[in-house]
Amino acid sequence: MDSDYIELWRYVSFGWVFLALPALFLLEAGACRKGSGQNILIKNWAQLSVGVIMWWLVGYGIAFGDVDEGFIGTELFSGKDWTAADFRIANHFALLGLLCVFIVNLATAERLSWWGSVVFSGVVLGWVFPVVAAWAHEGWLQSFDSEYIDRGGTARVYLFSGSLVLPAVFFLKYRVGVEPGTIPHPNDPILVVTGNFLAWIAVLGGSSETSPGIQEVGTAIWNSLLAGGTCSVVSTVIMGAFKHEMYDLFVAVLEGTIAGMVSVSSLAQTAKSPEVFAMAVINAPAFVLTYKLVKKNKTLDDALNMFATFYVPGLLGTIFVGFFDREKGVFHGAGGGVLGVQALGALVISLWGFLWSSLVFGLLRLVSLSNVNNSVQTYGFDEAVLDKKGFRIPGIESDARRAEEINGN
Repeated sequence: MDSDYIELWRYVSFGWVFLALPALFLLEAGACRKGSGQNILIKNWAQLSVGVIMWWLVGYGIAFGDVDEGFIGTELFSGKDWTAADFRIANHFALLGLLCVFIVNLATAERLSWWGSVVFSGVVLGWVFPVVAAWAHEGWLQSFDSEYIDRGGTARVYLFSGSLVLPAVFFLKYRVGVEPGTIPHPNDPILVVTGNFLAWIAVLGGSSETSPGIQEVGTAIWNSLLAGGTCSVVSTVIMGAFKHEMYDLFVAVLEGTIAGMVSVSSLAQTAKSPEVFAMAVINAPAFVLTYKLVKKNKTLDDALNMFATFYVPGLLGTIFVGFFDREKGVFHGAGGGVLGVQALGALVISLWGFLWSSLVFGLLRLVSLSNVNNSVQTYGFDEAVLDKKGFRIPGIESDARRAEEINGN
């Protein structure tokens, strides 16, 4: 009977994870300028379409085609010889790969061109993400005496997508009209809050999806909620103790919750509540410090703070396994073998994401396909066509001549 419930839960939890797609759509549309929301939603659908095709053509075969502790798979390309199990796995990991793309979208909001967007999605789903999936599932990271553990997508989704962020925002530079060292407030806080809420549900689904029993499902959901709440509260207290704007507290409450959930996603099913509380307390200052450092950096415009929200908690969550895992963690009497493998996995996945993000966005910038033009950024993608501006920028006036310039570009 328990196995029937677990099988049902896997389908339900996949539905929860799927909510991450509309969550990230809403977050990007709500945080961008008023005149860009419709265009961004359609752009994301184009990325989804290209990404799914590339995953089917080559991505799934690279990730799961007889990897056998090697570098990449060598079969199952273009749906050839797929079984029912392959279709189920393909659906799940296509979704995870798309989440990586859309997390980067939130960091690069308003700047990345349509061509740049679809090229990036195709490369990630066709090569970069499948290689990480291969390493962590049956590839060389599983060839050591100590097991590499990645439950809930801690490394394959959160750590990996976060590693793509910094090179992307470095090559795309600051948004036009945004003063370096500042973050403009979202144009629609309701969409942002709604998107965050759906993202919380998605993370809960991801953390509990692979639970072997009903008890582990309940434990995973509770531990995720505890970690999210703890990180949110501690982050807000830390943020409020120093010079801050109201938006900083907004970030601490909403994104701090996600960061806390991410940090325990690999351990949510088995960790004890005091351990979860400790991990969230450790994660909170790291989240706040990273947020502050990136915000003050005048060369990095991480629009929705994705590096602090996903990379840092994903890194800590991957390392936490080596300390807190109930059977293989150092704090539970095991040796340091798993800790070493976890650290190695975190390092190579980070470097892999950083390398390919640098190559893709560097080449896009070199061939002038990275950024939309300054006028469209200023007035908004949609409003440029409608002869209206996105949000007011001092020193730039809206008039018919300016609109013609935008539409002409």
